[in-house]
Amino acid sequence: VRASLQPLYILVENKINDADFLRRLFPKTWRDQLIKWEERGLVRFENAGGITDMKKLITHHHNNELCLIYFGLPSAIWQLLNFIIYDHDGDTPEFPSKYSAEIHEECTKSHLKNRNHRIYRKSQEHYLPKEALFKITDKHVTNTADKSHMYQLINAYISDKNRSHSKMPQIMRSKGLSDYKKLFKNRFCEDISWDDKWFNDD
Repeated sequence: VRASLQPLYILVENKINDADFLRRLFPKTWRDQLIKWEERGLVRFENAGGITDMKKLITHHHNNELCLIYFGLPSAIWQLLNFIIYDHDGDTPEFPSKYSAEIHEECTKSHLKNRNHRIYRKSQEHYLPKEALFKITDKHVTNTADKSHMYQLINAYISDKNRSHSKMPQIMRSKGLSDYKKLFKNRFCEDISWDDKWFNDD
C-alpha cells in the first residue's frame, strides 16, 4: 500500500537543471502532461548527485538492508519506483565516459536494465538547437567582437559531423579576463522565446 502511494522518482544529477532540460526537449503534448503529473505529485525529479555519486546511490539501494533503512521500503520496490537518467560524456557516440559506462553496468546488475536511460549526445548542451545557441549568445555576449567570434564558432560547430559529441563553442582567455567557457551550460530555462520546431528540425 505504501509503495502505491509513492511517486515515480526520476533520478538525475541536478533536479532543477535536468528537469528544465527534459521538459524543454519533450513535445508540447508530453511536456504539458509531465507538468500535470509533477503538480499532482505523481512524478518527482530527485538529485542523485554527480555522475560518480549516482553509481554509489544505485549500489546502495540494491542492498536490501540498506534500502530498508534509508528508503523505508525493500530494494525491489525502490527499483520499481525509480528511473535513472544520466549523461553520455564521451567524445564519440560509441564510447561513453568511464563513469557513464559504469552507471549503465551498475543499473544492469541492480535490476534496473529497463529503468535507466543514457542520453545519446555527449551532454545536455549538445541538444541546444542552433537557433537557441544564437539567441543565448545575443542575450549574454555584449561585446561586438566577442559576439562575432562566437557566431563563427557556432557555425563551425553546427557544421561538424561529430557535433553531437564535439566540444561546445567557447571563448577562453587568460585568468582575470571575462570569457565564455560555459556560455551554454544549464540554459534550457532561458527566456528566449523557445520554438518546438527548432528541436524537430535539429
